[in-house]
Amino acid sequence: MPRKDPVMKAAYERARSQTPKRKALAKANYLANRAKRIRQAKEYKAAHPEDPEKKRAAWRRYAAAHPEEMKARTDRYRAQNADKVHASQRRARLKMNFGLTTEQYDEILAAQGHVCAICRRPESYVRFGKTCPLSVDHDHETGKVRGLLCNHCNRGIGMLGDDPLRLRSAVAYLERAR
Repeated sequence: MPRKDPVMKAAYERARSQTPKRKALAKANYLANRAKRIRQAKEYKAAHPEDPEKKRAAWRRYAAAHPEEMKARTDRYRAQNADKVHASQRRARLKMNFGLTTEQYDEILAAQGHVCAICRRPESYVRFGKTCPLSVDHDHETGKVRGLLCNHCNRGIGMLGDDPLRLRSAVAYLERAR
C-alpha cells in the first residue's frame, strides 16, 4: 500500500532503512565507493580552488547572524579545552604586553633560578587554586623587560612608582625603625 502522507512516508522509509541487513548493505556500499568519492572530491577541489578570504567572510557573516550559537560553541570549546585556552591566552598576553615568547620567558626564568629577581623566593601567590607564574617586570617608559618578580615584590615597586629614590627612602625608613 503506497503511503500518501509525506510525514508517514518519511517515517516508514527511515524505519525500513534501519534494518540490520540494510545497514550492512549501506556500509558495504560506502566502503566500496569510498576511494571513488575521495578521488572525485580531490578533482573538484583542484578544479575549484577556495578563496580563503571569501571563506572567512562567509564565516563572519554566519557568526554575526547567529551570536547565541557562536557563544555556546565558544563556551563549550573553552570548557573542553581549558588548559589549551589558558596557554594560548598566556602566549598572547606575553607577546602583546611585553614582546616576549614563552621560550624567552622560560629562558629568563631559568637564568633567575626559577625565583624572584628581588627576594630570591619562588612565587607564592595563588589564584583560582593554582600558583601564579612570576610577573614580568618592565620599565614603563621604555617597555624594556627587567626581569621576573613575585607578586609581592612586583606590587611593592609598583606602589612606589618604580622610583629608585622612593625605594631607597623606604629601605632607610625600615632600617631606622629597627
